[in-house]
Amino acid sequence: GTLKKIVIILAAMTYSDLQHLSAREFKHLCGISRATFHKMVEIVRPHIESRGRGGGQNKLDAEDQLLMSLEYWRQDRSQLQIATEYGLHETSIGRIANKIRHLLVESDLHKLPKFEAKGAYNLWTSAEI
Repeated sequence: GTLKKIVIILAAMTYSDLQHLSAREFKHLCGISRATFHKMVEIVRPHIESRGRGGGQNKLDAEDQLLMSLEYWRQDRSQLQIATEYGLHETSIGRIANKIRHLLVESDLHKLPKFEAKGAYNLWTSAEI
């Protein structure tokens, strides 16, 4: 019924939910290609996995933390709105997004010749590179 529809609307989109999307649909939804997404995951995964899964911040795996961060950077939505979808505390959204941004800025990803600057959501503007 109506409650089920509301729950579906408020459910977070996980990386596994995006597997059926074409390359074009994935880029349209996430703002970056699947290849760039995977390169970003390779950068953040070692840090996320080395810290274990304790605490609310690590409820999400590397793919979902990156996806949530891209959603936060790309869409004009509050941390509370995104936190409600992902079942996290509001302040966790900013912490996760900042951690992901820091890891990406510290990497050489921004030096890739085909880096999709339009989809990067100005990750690099606040860092000294």
